[in-house]
Amino acid sequence: MVDFVLKMLYIINMVIKQCHRVVAAPLWVWIAGGDDNLTEGIMETLMKLVLEDDPYYEAGPYHVLRKSRPYVEYIQNESGGFYLRNERGTLRGYKLVFLGKREATLKREYRQLVTSGIVSCPSDAETFRDEEEIFENIMNWLERVLVLGSEGELAAMAAYAMMTWFVFCYDSVPYLRFLGEYGTGKSTALRALSELCYRAVNISGVMSPAPIYRLIKQIKGTLVIDEADLRGSIWHNQVIRILNHGYTRGVAVVRLGCNREPETFEPFGPKVIATRAEFSDPALESRCLTITMKHRNTKDIMSLNDERILEGAAVIRNKLLSLRMAYANMQAGSSVFRGETLKPPEHWEPRVKQIVQPLYDFTPVDYHSEIKGFMEAVNVGYCEALRNGPEEQVKRILRRADSMGVSRMWLAEVYQLLDYKCRKRNTRKSVSRILERIGAYRRHGREGTFYTWESDIFR
Repeated sequence: MVDFVLKMLYIINMVIKQCHRVVAAPLWVWIAGGDDNLTEGIMETLMKLVLEDDPYYEAGPYHVLRKSRPYVEYIQNESGGFYLRNERGTLRGYKLVFLGKREATLKREYRQLVTSGIVSCPSDAETFRDEEEIFENIMNWLERVLVLGSEGELAAMAAYAMMTWFVFCYDSVPYLRFLGEYGTGKSTALRALSELCYRAVNISGVMSPAPIYRLIKQIKGTLVIDEADLRGSIWHNQVIRILNHGYTRGVAVVRLGCNREPETFEPFGPKVIATRAEFSDPALESRCLTITMKHRNTKDIMSLNDERILEGAAVIRNKLLSLRMAYANMQAGSSVFRGETLKPPEHWEPRVKQIVQPLYDFTPVDYHSEIKGFMEAVNVGYCEALRNGPEEQVKRILRRADSMGVSRMWLAEVYQLLDYKCRKRNTRKSVSRILERIGAYRRHGREGTFYTWESDIFR
């Protein structure tokens, strides 16, 4: 009987709250009579009422997501910090936001991340004529600060920057990687793109691994990593771990928290990285859209420290924030641009088709040919990597030996027959695992380890 009474009281309480939202809330707005201060206070109260019993919101230091969609976004300018919310197509700013009975205020540490430049943050919600205007603004801005090899690379950078503001639409996203030796402009390209991406978090080798996971978990922005191939260090191992697990949504990394208790982190999200060499893991390499940097004449470009350049980037970020809030219900496979959305060709490799779709969704019709050319090169490179991968090379070595009547080979001999690039990225132990995986049998002799096989493994 007691349980029944408690359930009835709970139902009555919920009905009263719903009636309060539907009837009383609009009445308060009408009573305000156009008083902006009173209306703002009422809307803050209404936000509290809406969020108080909503089990579908997730709060971070710079945003509130409702059902995994943008709901409230934080901005910071000379006047201080504000929270923006889309109210029937109009963005309104609030100094305070209540999440249940708790007031959401930005902690000093997160404010310092913005002022120090570690985290990029919009300063306002900028109006725009149409979506194509934003893409053109990005292309023009990038051309002022970078010199790349082709128009397709610029279009890919612009589409990737826009995609980072809509990562909530996708279950998997590619990484954008700048590859080249020192002095080729990798860091400049990295910094340029970080000025445009959503909540870009700039990290480097001077940051310890522990806060990296927390920054990813709290900010849910774009991870920007310079010199991501510092091998032989704890930093390199942690970066590789983040990149290996951060490609697909729902894959968690478990680490020990402050109280020595297991803590779960999801490293999923867009990432922009710069490396001097390719990754040794072919699977990780296949997740990257690579732009190869070369020494070029840069006398006609502007410095990223120029105030006019930084102001232009701030305007683009503000427009992208307005676009993000306006298209909060966007779905993967659709586009914010008018015209037909690009689809990858059927003959492309499945991995390439998977990583290209987010970029295709944010490429306007006028740049379809440029982005097609860039992605065609990506697909060709991926197919070539598959043909020249360690497993394919080992199979070719055994097949050639079998055709010559040889029935066994030393492990060291197989390793030496790999090309230089493959030997550099693999060890004898990894080659041994490949041999066993394709069906060869390991044997031990006086002179070392050798492998035998049967001809049917090549069928």
